[in-house]
Amino acid sequence: AQCIDCFCFKCNCTLLPILRIFGLFLKEDQLYERVQKLTPQIQELQTKKYSATKVFVTFETEAGQRNALTALTLSKWDSWSNNKNSVGPSSIFQDTLLKIQEPTEPDAVRWLDLSATTKAKIIQRIITLAITIGLVIASGFSINAARNSSLGVTLSSIVLTLFNLIIPFIVKLLLLIEKHTTEGGRQASLYYKIALFRWVNTAIIPIFISSFTSWIGNDSRDIIITINSVLLSELLLSPTLRLLDIITTYRKHYLAPREKTQRNMNSHFNGTHYNLAERYTDLTKVIFLCFFYSPLFPSIYFYCTAIFIQQYWSDKISLLRIWGHQPLIGPQVSRFSRRFLLPLALTAFAIVASYFYASFPYDNICDPFEPEPGFAGKYNDVTFANGTMGSITVTNDDSVVFCQQELVGSLDTGLFIKFPALPIFQPSDAEWMTDSQSTLTTVYGWTSVAALALFVGIVFGGSIFLAFQSVCKNIYEPSTRDQMIDFSGIQDMFGYVPQVKFGGYAYPWLCCDIDDIAEDLVGWNADYDENNLIYDVPYKGMKRRARTGDDSASAEVEEQATSSLEGEKGPIFSIVKHYPPEWYKKNAQKSD
Repeated sequence: AQCIDCFCFKCNCTLLPILRIFGLFLKEDQLYERVQKLTPQIQELQTKKYSATKVFVTFETEAGQRNALTALTLSKWDSWSNNKNSVGPSSIFQDTLLKIQEPTEPDAVRWLDLSATTKAKIIQRIITLAITIGLVIASGFSINAARNSSLGVTLSSIVLTLFNLIIPFIVKLLLLIEKHTTEGGRQASLYYKIALFRWVNTAIIPIFISSFTSWIGNDSRDIIITINSVLLSELLLSPTLRLLDIITTYRKHYLAPREKTQRNMNSHFNGTHYNLAERYTDLTKVIFLCFFYSPLFPSIYFYCTAIFIQQYWSDKISLLRIWGHQPLIGPQVSRFSRRFLLPLALTAFAIVASYFYASFPYDNICDPFEPEPGFAGKYNDVTFANGTMGSITVTNDDSVVFCQQELVGSLDTGLFIKFPALPIFQPSDAEWMTDSQSTLTTVYGWTSVAALALFVGIVFGGSIFLAFQSVCKNIYEPSTRDQMIDFSGIQDMFGYVPQVKFGGYAYPWLCCDIDDIAEDLVGWNADYDENNLIYDVPYKGMKRRARTGDDSASAEVEEQATSSLEGEKGPIFSIVKHYPPEWYKKNAQKSD
């Protein structure tokens, strides 16, 4: 109990003041003060006129949707130039051509971000990507410092695993800066940022912070031993922390019983929040690590197989027992992984394998053209690569010379790269490759060039071709067959009803009047008026006030809000309409 009290005291003194700057964990009096301060500002904004940024239309049949997309989808050039001759007069809205596209699932729309401009999105992504790269560099220095400590590779592998667990939380905070119109787009952005960090952090940084001669050694600081520790940590430590679910367990068993309201207590039992992007990066990180080091460490395939089995079962248990519900995000993450990251891992495997085979035997020692004898014997006070001193016994009587076998530089030798890895890059007076190694290196080197060209041509060439094609013509094509099922005939089919999710609440908050639509389209069942923001900002012409358990309180709020603003107020929330077919109306009347 004393430890918990001490921890809470430190959080109150250090962490909470920082979080309160961003409006988090405010006290009751601070929240009330903010409400009093922001209410006049909101009422002032209500006097302005706002234009719609996006219009979502749900068709009763798939055929109707596809006919509309075929008729109204334009080439980007026609859209940019507002070429009215490209469509019929009935397809022009207020003298403007509209940009028509198939939307994502209703549950995956991020309604608050729909008005963000393309320029703002690009700037936000550049800023967050730059911060992510800075975190990668900071992680590299931290791992290097841990590796050079007395605990060596054990501490560095633990630091590496902790960074892999902590960085996703930091990247999620960075995504608060970015605006995404869909949850799938947000997950894709989260995916490539975490993948960038974990790939570099796990596979590439150990190469650059290690000396070349320690790549295949048996010392605890050598590459193979380091990667072996990372794999064991990934196999044992990561799933253990995930299954223990320390934070959610603490919330359920310590915070929940001490809450003062039922709603706050229920909020601790919503399940642990997870991101599909984070789970994808865990998978692709292991694949990349396996491909990257398999030429030096062939048994890594067995480690990775065990990790994949462990990930399957631990994620299955988490999905069924630990994690909470997440929105339907669409195929963006899986498509990005399939089109870019997995081909990139295979390309990296081809390139890195050529360098690994070209650099054998990793000792920077070559036989001179005219060796000198007389070097056999015992040598004392020899300084080794790790800084220690000792004695060695030399059995080879002939002299040897130093030769740079490294074709990719590290922090010790300076950063450089010789591509492709071919025998011609050997010094003319100090060649280390055997004839068979030279032949194999030549094959691997040119194969890596072909793999890189194939990757660039297929991945980026295909994307560039589709982008160019979309500029010139309409490229819309249905991706599935028409199932001949009406929208109103499907149960549990949700509509595009604007709603926003806030932490600490079991249900989202509606941002529109839903009196004229079927409640089945909302997507959840609760007291809709109690979870509707439009009644917090009433305006003249509203059909009614909110029907909640405390009518006097809601009436008082409405009276205060209405009397505090002079002049005409208009709606500032979304407008939702529902035009069901006649048979649907008749069935609804019979059920009533």
